[in-house]
Amino acid sequence: MLDFYFGSDLMRKYKFAICSKDDIPLINDLMNHIDLEISNPYIFVKDDKTFIEDHISKKGFTIKATTNHKMVAFLIVRYPRKEADNLGKDVRIDPEDYDNIAHMESVVVVPNHRGNKLMLKLLKKAEKELLKQEISYSLATVSPKNKYSLINFLKRDYVVRKIKKKYNGVERLILFKTL
Repeated sequence: MLDFYFGSDLMRKYKFAICSKDDIPLINDLMNHIDLEISNPYIFVKDDKTFIEDHISKKGFTIKATTNHKMVAFLIVRYPRKEADNLGKDVRIDPEDYDNIAHMESVVVVPNHRGNKLMLKLLKKAEKELLKQEISYSLATVSPKNKYSLINFLKRDYVVRKIKKKYNGVERLILFKTL
C-alpha cells in the first residue's frame, strides 16, 4: 500500500525533515506514481531507486514534507562534485568550484497538496541546509513546459543561465543561484 497522502484536509500543517533510508520505498513509489500521472519525459524525468538511495546520504540529501504523518512532497538535493553531468560545466563555473555546487534534482508534490507553496518551502529548507555546509551555488534543470516549477525557482531568485538538451535529448532550462 502506498504510504503517501492524497487526502484533502482543511487545516494542513506541514512538517519538514531530512529523509532517512526508511523513506526510500515511499519516495520511489511517489516518484513512480507522479511519472505515470505526468507521463511526459519532456516535462518530468523520474529518477530510479538507486539514484534515490544515493541521495539520501551518500551523494546528497532529500527533504520531505509530511502532513498527518504521511509524505506529500520531497526534494532530492545532489552534490555532483566532479561528475560529468555537473551543471556547473554548462554555466561555466570554474572547475575549482565544482565541490561547492548542489543540484536541486527531482521535486515531487502530490496533486491534492499542490498550490500550498511546498516546492518553495522545500527549496528554502534545502538552501538553508546547503548554507550550513558552505555550498556556494545551487543549480537545477526545468522543462520550459513546466511553468509551475519555473515560477517557483524564479521566486527563490534562481536565474535562467542556459537552454540545453539534457536527459536523452529533452530540452531544459538550466537555472542558477548563488547562495
